[in-house]
Amino acid sequence: MRVEIRAAAERDLPAILPLYAQPGMDNGSVLTRESAQKIFDGMKLYPDYRFFVAVADGEVIGVFALLIMDNLGHIGAPSGIVEDVRDSPFLRWLGL
Repeated sequence: MRVEIRAAAERDLPAILPLYAQPGMDNGSVLTRESAQKIFDGMKLYPDYRFFVAVADGEVIGVFALLIMDNLGHIGAPSGIVEDVRDSPFLRWLGL
């Protein structure tokens, strides 16, 4: 199975939200599509904050957020923070 990692698009929200509804994240609670859309739109204001999806056979099977930030430490080298990582429990064997 070929897995592609790409920037998330608005059309991916219906597939992303169920990934966040899994046990172990926010007790199974999830945003409404409308609330998620507002947040997704607001994230576009941050130049180095993006959501990415893992896609296999045209289906979103994973998601994560990546924030790249500037630093004063490490001689000014940027750092990255990966958050909100979720994958499909049915395809976990892929080792995403």
